[in-house]
Amino acid sequence: MDTAELLKRYAAGRRDFRGVVLCSAPLQHVCLRNADLRDADLRGAELRDADLSGANLSQANLAEADLTGANFCKANLSWADLRDADLTGADLRFATLSGAALSRGILSQAVLSRAKITDADMRMANLRRANLSGALLCGADLSQARFFWADLTGADLTGAILPWPLWTKRVAATILRATIGGASLGAETAAKFWLPFGAVVGTITGAVVSIETGDASLFMPQLVIGLLLGAVAFLLTAIVVGLVMGVILGARTARTRWPWARKL
Repeated sequence: MDTAELLKRYAAGRRDFRGVVLCSAPLQHVCLRNADLRDADLRGAELRDADLSGANLSQANLAEADLTGANFCKANLSWADLRDADLTGADLRFATLSGAALSRGILSQAVLSRAKITDADMRMANLRRANLSGALLCGADLSQARFFWADLTGADLTGAILPWPLWTKRVAATILRATIGGASLGAETAAKFWLPFGAVVGTITGAVVSIETGDASLFMPQLVIGLLLGAVAFLLTAIVVGLVMGVILGARTARTRWPWARKL
């Protein structure tokens, strides 16, 4: 089947094109919305600005294909071969790319928001300025991928293999959040339970010191200083303990959530 025959059948209402072979076919700007292209061989095909929204491309071979600006919104690309494919500016919102091979693929400025990219091979992929907000990247291999200016807001990277710069950033953020949370909890606990006790201990200590000096004029200053120092000492101790515990818990969380990146 050649390009003209495929488009003719599509225009006639046919949607089942499973296993079609169209290597290096010129398919720029074509509309194949909701087409069934499972197991299709589209290696090196020219699909620039094509509309494949809702299409089923599961296990299709799109290696080295030109998919610049193509619309894959809600398309099924699970286990598809997209190695070395050019997806610059492609629309992949809500698309399924689970298990897809995207190594060395160009996805700069591609929109992958809410896309499901679990367990995908994205080694050395170019994701410069890509929109990955809310994307599911659990278990994906992102080693040596480039994420310059990429939007990862709300993306789930649990269990993903990350490139060193992104891994460092994620681990540092996880530890920092846990540390701040620990310090905040320590301060809150101290203020609620230990601050009054510290104030009492400090007050008593200040009173004792002023009595021992025998100078009545120093009674109030020593009392106030003791009150403040006692309260602050317990507060600072609780904050430090909270910081330490936050670092420990943050490191354990990071170790579980962000496994070590590996070079392949």
